[in-house]
Amino acid sequence: MTSSPVTAAPSNLDDITTSLFYQLRDKNRVYDFDVLQCPKCPERLEALELDVYQENGQTYQRIWWTCRGIKNQSCYFPLWVPREVFWTRRTEEQMRTGYIPLPNIHLLPQRLWYLYPNVFRDKLNQGDIGSAKK
Repeated sequence: MTSSPVTAAPSNLDDITTSLFYQLRDKNRVYDFDVLQCPKCPERLEALELDVYQENGQTYQRIWWTCRGIKNQSCYFPLWVPREVFWTRRTEEQMRTGYIPLPNIHLLPQRLWYLYPNVFRDKLNQGDIGSAKK
């Protein structure tokens, strides 16, 4: 088995996102279930594997995390959430291994933190969002 050189810092946005998510999860004891549960209905989020594209000589696949209810139009989450949160991408290596990066929940705007109280528990308890619920 050959290994590629390891860099000291994350080499791309996917690495940074994964690193930040694991930091958030470890710090707040957030489990994948919390992030993958639709906050608007009882369904779970699922990863839709979309197009494969090239960027700077690297191959990626777009992933869109949506509520399963979108299929039967019973729920439209996360259509109204900023795109960078639930649109992710995976590398060619991640595609080979079947790994799908989780949503970029750390990019969720502060006004929407109330949707994921287990993820943002400490900040919500500190009153960091005030009356941002809309």
